[in-house]
Amino acid sequence: MEEVRVGRNAPCPCGSGKKYKRCCLELQQRITQADLLWQRCTRANDRIAAHLSQQLPRSLDPRLVAEASRRFYLWQEPVHPLLGSREIHNVFYDWLFFRFIADPLEPRDLDLEAPLETVGRLCLERQAKRLSELERRILGAALQRGNSLVAVRGVEWGRGLLVEDLFTGEEFELAEREGSKDTEAGMILFAHIAALPELPHLLACSPLPLPASLAGMICERADELRPPGGWTPERLSHHDDEIRDLYFEGVRASSAAGS
Repeated sequence: MEEVRVGRNAPCPCGSGKKYKRCCLELQQRITQADLLWQRCTRANDRIAAHLSQQLPRSLDPRLVAEASRRFYLWQEPVHPLLGSREIHNVFYDWLFFRFIADPLEPRDLDLEAPLETVGRLCLERQAKRLSELERRILGAALQRGNSLVAVRGVEWGRGLLVEDLFTGEEFELAEREGSKDTEAGMILFAHIAALPELPHLLACSPLPLPASLAGMICERADELRPPGGWTPERLSHHDDEIRDLYFEGVRASSAAGS
């Protein structure tokens, strides 16, 4: 059966009464462009992961990586079995690459000759010639913005999420193909966002969301921690430990309520 071609100025086959070029054709083109950009970003993130993995052993002693794991959990045991499993490895390694910096006051860090810069920053500086423009922009976005707690305001299954950062108040329409399939409106995610203007997307997200009932508590704590001048993407990084501790506190609270 031959495919029926519709002229750009012909009535749209969907029956809307609009011209095809102003209705379904325009929608199809937008979806195609978004899918192409999503594919480009996915490939760029895969290449960034490879670059970071190459940079890691050059920058951090393996013993310091083990120490970083303890710091990630704030020197406590994981507050939930899922947080100690392989499913959270992407969140830990994202934090290790973009947030972990050796402590100059910690003798062990100095003994292991740890750099006073993140692996992500060193990768951006030392491998700049091997990175594409898009890869450099994604790395820059990852370094600029810290992890945060974001509330899911809407879900487009298989395509994306509408989220609000509970600290900065920013809203993002995130391109998220797989994660949107098992995420519901109201969930609160511990996430790291690459806020690219053309395609904001998740770099890492904990597999254990918090319930919507904790939004009030989180917003109160965000107000208590609010730095002079208010929250900005950069200031999320400066309060990385406090935000991570608040997430772990939320996990404990939701686990206790469910037990």
